[in-house]
Amino acid sequence: MTEKLNVAIIGSGNLAWHLAKHLSLIKKNNLIVANYRKNKSLQQFAKINHCKVVYSLKKLPSDFDIYIICVSDSAIKNVSQQLNLSNKNAVVVHTSGAMPVSEIIKQNNYGVMYPLQSFSKNTIINWNETPILIDANSSYSKNQIKNFSKNFSKNIIKANDVERLNYHLNAVIVNNFTNALFVLAEKNLSKKGLQFKNLLPLINQTVLKIKNNNPIKTQTGPAKRNDVNTINKHLLLLNKNKNQSNLYKQFSKLIQEQQHVKL
Repeated sequence: MTEKLNVAIIGSGNLAWHLAKHLSLIKKNNLIVANYRKNKSLQQFAKINHCKVVYSLKKLPSDFDIYIICVSDSAIKNVSQQLNLSNKNAVVVHTSGAMPVSEIIKQNNYGVMYPLQSFSKNTIINWNETPILIDANSSYSKNQIKNFSKNFSKNIIKANDVERLNYHLNAVIVNNFTNALFVLAEKNLSKKGLQFKNLLPLINQTVLKIKNNNPIKTQTGPAKRNDVNTINKHLLLLNKNKNQSNLYKQFSKLIQEQQHVKL
């Protein structure tokens, strides 16, 4: 790719927002964002960061270097099919962890650039530590995507469709499922007039411990100790909520089963 990159981001979700925000800080990039509907916050972002917004793929320049498709998984194929590019060296990438490279169609050079991270517009992303999983249809495309990904992170990992899908599955487990438990805990405490923020030191310590240890070695709690008395006290608090009671029992069983796994 040329020294000055012409980059098109298609979409306006959380990931598209963070990609555009980061790229806008790199002066050598010429950035344009394409979206299907007018978005006031996107218009404001474009003004602040000196990038252009268009609201149709037909208005997207056809001679850019890289096109990043940041749309829902089900829309990737349709978007890639609509791209009519004049630059035959251009690379088109999607950013999904669950979809194969081949989801992009009718393009010469294409691949995947999947940041293994959770994105919300109002949070700060440590790009340098974020793994970016890449794959492509050719060695040329893969090399171009790898070089472009270095704009974001030093941790670039080559991962095929099956490997990315496995990372994505387990990312859902450790991020989405865990956050759902945070929501559950916050609601339970709020109903009792108690504050969720008092659990934050515990949450932080839990994550800190697994940085240098296998997670199975850091497990604590009544299920690991087989503390039946405490478990029954907890279940008594949950006796009016069958779903939470079953969830508690399932997690306790999982923990006990894991403790018998030999490392």
